[in-house]
Amino acid sequence: MKKLIICNNVYQTLVALWIVYTSEHADGWDAIVSDHMNNSEDVAQCVRECGLFENVYHVKSLALTKNQVSHDAVTRVVNAILPMWELREYADIQPVYSDIYFANFDNFSQILYNALSHKESEIRLHVFEEGLASYSSFERFYSELKHYYGDGKSRIKNLLHKYIYRTKVIPGNLSEFLAFNPQLIQWNPECEIHKMEKIDCQDLAFRNIVNGVFHFDPSAQEYDRKYIFFEESFFADGSEVNDVELIGKLSKRVGKENMMVKIHPRNPMNRFEQLEYKTNQNTAIPWEVIVMNSDDLSDKVLITVASSCILNPIIVFGKKVQAYSLFDCIDHIPPILQSGYWDLVEKVYQKYPEMIHRCKSIDEII
Repeated sequence: MKKLIICNNVYQTLVALWIVYTSEHADGWDAIVSDHMNNSEDVAQCVRECGLFENVYHVKSLALTKNQVSHDAVTRVVNAILPMWELREYADIQPVYSDIYFANFDNFSQILYNALSHKESEIRLHVFEEGLASYSSFERFYSELKHYYGDGKSRIKNLLHKYIYRTKVIPGNLSEFLAFNPQLIQWNPECEIHKMEKIDCQDLAFRNIVNGVFHFDPSAQEYDRKYIFFEESFFADGSEVNDVELIGKLSKRVGKENMMVKIHPRNPMNRFEQLEYKTNQNTAIPWEVIVMNSDDLSDKVLITVASSCILNPIIVFGKKVQAYSLFDCIDHIPPILQSGYWDLVEKVYQKYPEMIHRCKSIDEII
């Protein structure tokens, strides 16, 4: 029977490609590419053309995930009774699936699972990681979903969902959690946890697939500066920190001509290009694709507040880096770094003291 995998951002897309490419039965896969990422329609088309999938659906689910979609009482009841009707608001998915693979415990994943489980009651759910957040702060999203469909509802609503609507919910129904580093998982997903093999940078066939999906030209020298600062999603999430100020100090220390800023793919505008810093032009290319195509990163200095971009070369690809964290230099702690996420990042940083340095000041960067 067919399998379906959801891609909400460029890193998830890369991991999804690896899961399908390395699966024992690489046929019978479909994919969903959502509008959570920039240029998502182009990414969806490239995923269609990569040869790994039979069907690829482009889904506009970002507003739903941000709780910006609401329905009146009658529509909510109709959607509960006829979940495929609700799913068709986002995608007309006809096949019956035996398995769903996803990375986010969001509203669309729940709607998809509930709808498709009414066509195949034994459908299996597989969660795959999308970086360190999956190992720590995703517990909050899982718990919120569990509460909403459990203790958060009245007894009458619980009975309606169980016996009348026959609602299938994600919490308690996961088959497995797939992770590159399962030993780092800080919470209980209530399912089996399985290790994924690290992405093989030397597998040229896979690398060619990835390069094609993300329009990456290995001969391009976009990342030709010694110092690379990784912007994070604080700006996109509405919780800005003083990263512009920190980059200004960094440019004075190392020279603007020696550094560049990698723009976060979800940020809606390029703040740093306006300030005349060199930046990457195609934000749809994940940093991990750059790493895959780089034999050696020893001539680079990677700088961030708390991005996993400085960790993934180590824990996903097994490469060595020289990196700095500016966590102690920001003016406040944004929400995304709370709920246990920074605690885990710090713990992993401490495992690689010879490669990752936690700065108290920009002056410590060499």
